Amino acid sequence: MKLNYTRIILMATAVVFFYTACKKSETKPAANTASLTDTSTSKIAFSLMQGLTGAYGGTNINDGVKAESNITDGQNNGAIVFKKVPLCGFTIDTTFNTKTKSADTSKTFFGNFKFVYTCSTDRPDGYLTHDSVVRVAVSPLLKNTFTAAQDYTVKALDTTYKLVSTSGSILSVTDNAIYKDGFSVGYDYNYNSYKLRGLKIDFTKGSADIITGVAEFKSTTSYLHPGDKQVTEVSNTGTITFLGNHKARLHLNEKNKSYSVDLLTGVVTAI
Repeated sequence: MKLNYTRIILMATAVVFFYTACKKSETKPAANTASLTDTSTSKIAFSLMQGLTGAYGGTNINDGVKAESNITDGQNNGAIVFKKVPLCGFTIDTTFNTKTKSADTSKTFFGNFKFVYTCSTDRPDGYLTHDSVVRVAVSPLLKNTFTAAQDYTVKALDTTYKLVSTSGSILSVTDNAIYKDGFSVGYDYNYNSYKLRGLKIDFTKGSADIITGVAEFKSTTSYLHPGDKQVTEVSNTGTITFLGNHKARLHLNEKNKSYSVDLLTGVVTAI
């Protein structure tokens, strides 16, 4: 179904987790806690921005909230202007499931989405989305799973729809397993979840600039590469405080350390 009233691309929310070892036999080594690096700190902030701006193939916050100011009925000669636009409360609620195969690799793409226009007056000035998307690729050598999730509301703060507020949650999970001769020989796992608290987003200059608000996060990176003797694992919780001009301050609770993050360049500086 194509929605002509807005440029919004519908995305994702769901907590779907896949990690099927399919091992003949294996004893998982004890986890070894890795030291934090600037790279992992940068990824925590970038993962959130990617979710908001549609890099995972979903809703792009840059599109803002756009709705027609009138509705045209094709059976009449001209536009019919409604005092209250019927889009208020307009809902899309559906599921999808697609499977393909290339050589020895099968791919599955599935999920669901629910999208609702919201109105504070007599015109649509926001929306809520509760959507999910999962991609799975399986072959004799791998099983790669990616989950993207969004569950949040957006509300326009001005009549141009170029300044909006949003609150809710975003999730992204990648889980890639490596196999050899039927045995699991390694994996890469990354989990990032965010609780959005009063974000205010400005896109008058084109790209989304979060000028205020806080995102609370939980992040886990775990991997065992072929040849490794121990699992490497890093887990963090903390907050991202947005400062405007594509800058943010990221605080790690466990280490009680803060970093300045440039959300355009990825440069991370300890504070």
